[in-house]
Amino acid sequence: MSKLRDIARMINEHNREKNLAEEFGLYLNEAIVRLYREEKTSRKPSKHYKPSSMGGCLRNIFFQVVGAEIDKDSNISVSEVGMVESGTDRHLRLQNAITQMAGLGYPVEWVDIEEYLKRNPVPGTYVTKKGRFESKLRNDVFNLSFLSDGLVKVKGVPAIVEIKTEAGFKFNMRYEPEENHIIQVACYSLCLGIDNVIFIYENRDFCNKKYLFYEVTEEDKQRIIDIIENCNNYVRENIVPPKTENTGNCNYCLYKEVCKLH
Repeated sequence: MSKLRDIARMINEHNREKNLAEEFGLYLNEAIVRLYREEKTSRKPSKHYKPSSMGGCLRNIFFQVVGAEIDKDSNISVSEVGMVESGTDRHLRLQNAITQMAGLGYPVEWVDIEEYLKRNPVPGTYVTKKGRFESKLRNDVFNLSFLSDGLVKVKGVPAIVEIKTEAGFKFNMRYEPEENHIIQVACYSLCLGIDNVIFIYENRDFCNKKYLFYEVTEEDKQRIIDIIENCNNYVRENIVPPKTENTGNCNYCLYKEVCKLH
């Protein structure tokens, strides 16, 4: 009988320890999401066009530019927060490796964007903040604001570097740049006067990489100008654009509440 009691006690202790770990995990997951939300909502987005948004919903772009109130809550999960943080970390490590390539004897030069613009000025474009690797830039002609992943010269040829991390199933089918990513780098090209782009796509699961070259066309840049002019017209008339038919990104939009009102 005592053996049965001992076994029962061991099971109860095991379950108690298991429940303690599970409760801890629930608390930690909630804390991670809350901290992420607080960081996101503590800074009101600037009233500039963002290259990463230009291929998406016109309403979203409009709400950014007019400074609409962002949602206090978001549907992001703890896994998605981790993917965002992982992507940021991978950017930093890849950028660090690129900056050291010249010192290792490779014909690759990491270019200071501010210095490059001094020698090759583009109307309206200037650096507003310099970080260790990334620089925040603005173009007043197009009201564009963005962070650049980097600028390099490969054998003397300047090229914009754009780093993307993605899930393995997408990576395995990655043979050309994604359409939204092309729109994004077209904004950079418009502001920097450089058409050559080197995409670094990294598999989030195994960290293997694909390097894709893209040359931004005049049609790509005109597409950006058309989007900006279209949105500017809505802003001038104080009319909210029609709802998008492509609702794929609505779940992660920061303007769901204000969108419901129109």
